[in-house]
Amino acid sequence: EVRGKLEAVESVQTAASGDAVDDVPDVTLSAATVAANQAQPFGLKDLSFSGMDYATLTLEGAKAALGEPAGQTAAEDAAGGTYLNLTWSGVELIWLEEAAGGRAQSLRVSNAQTEGPRGLKAGMTFEEASSLFLSEGKPGVLYGQPGDTDYGEAVNEGTQTLLTYYTAAESAQSAGSYVLQLVFENGALKEWVLSTSEMRWTL
Repeated sequence: EVRGKLEAVESVQTAASGDAVDDVPDVTLSAATVAANQAQPFGLKDLSFSGMDYATLTLEGAKAALGEPAGQTAAEDAAGGTYLNLTWSGVELIWLEEAAGGRAQSLRVSNAQTEGPRGLKAGMTFEEASSLFLSEGKPGVLYGQPGDTDYGEAVNEGTQTLLTYYTAAESAQSAGSYVLQLVFENGALKEWVLSTSEMRWTL
């Protein structure tokens, strides 16, 4: 379900950018393995980085940390909310604005200047970036089990390796489920995506 929502984020990004949506060819999926380490699992503390707290982020806070966006588009959904797509150099923020308030839906970073959780940066080697978060050394599963509050998985998808980490919170300020995905290509971190997994998709 969460993976489907991540794909839905990408659909919103594509629609907001105006790019044509082409049929995606089938790719081969296989379990990936990360060397075992003693790092901590992805958690709520990792939502704060680069002067931002993703769980409580405001548009003003994003602009204070990243500067004025180079581009911004908007699209309304059937339930009356408005999705904003804000872009900076190598950074893309999907934001949902509703009558009750707004919330970040995803933050995609592909530049090496914007630092993510635990000093994560695009361009890092696979070994360096993957060692920042817990791995028990098992193929396909970094730690935990699907459905656990804290869970990590590793998948080879075509020419890319995807490491995906899940965590959840119940506090009033940061309630929700959060996903961090690292996308590697040719042994280096191509981009990282932080997203809110409890989303309403009625576009």
